[in-house]
Amino acid sequence: MKLDSSVIRKIGLFKYYRLVRKWACKTYNLTDSDLELLIHFDCLGKFTRNDYINGTYIYSWDKNRWEKLGITLDAQAEYIINNNLVNRYKVIWLIGHHHRADPRANGEYLLPYGWGSENDVWGKLVQDIWFKKITRMAWYNRTNSLFVKAVLGEANVENLMLIPIYRPNIIDQPMIKDHPCVWEYYLRDLTDEFADGEGHINQYGHNHFAIRLASEVQERWKITLQKSGQTQLRSDFLKR
Repeated sequence: MKLDSSVIRKIGLFKYYRLVRKWACKTYNLTDSDLELLIHFDCLGKFTRNDYINGTYIYSWDKNRWEKLGITLDAQAEYIINNNLVNRYKVIWLIGHHHRADPRANGEYLLPYGWGSENDVWGKLVQDIWFKKITRMAWYNRTNSLFVKAVLGEANVENLMLIPIYRPNIIDQPMIKDHPCVWEYYLRDLTDEFADGEGHINQYGHNHFAIRLASEVQERWKITLQKSGQTQLRSDFLKR
């Protein structure tokens, strides 16, 4: 049931919004951004991909409403296994290089910790040791490979597709490489042709990838994917 403005005014919902917001966030482990995003989606009801895209511009001042720090591979693997996803759905898993240590799997990263200003000497040292030393060690890559391998134990080419994002990638490890579930199409390679100037793929690159992905899904699973609408560059949107 949706509340109209007269009901909201009558019950004084926003009169106590600050108190309700704090209670909801604490009770359900939400951030302010999470709560406001849920309110936005609830007002939309059923929404399309373009509604989602437009929403990113509505809330563009707070990136965290739409983008979380990449959850670590161990947490991703645990979620897939605990929820038996590969036996219930066709799963497409993007394998990145989330070089973080997140023992609680809740985004409270142990490493790298949030170093502050440029004068934070110890923070800068930890950053350099973590990213330039530890995450490049062979044992680190083997450990992350075991997380993916655990998922592959219950999967097959009919229910799981792994797509690497960056090079190098842990799918290059011997225990994973050449597995039939791997689609060796490195997403980040598209920046060679479709760069946004900030080291990422622009919207044309995403359009190109969508077509390639649809073709691969059709070939593997005989499932036809259709775009829900035309995508566009942010700069094009802002010109309107």
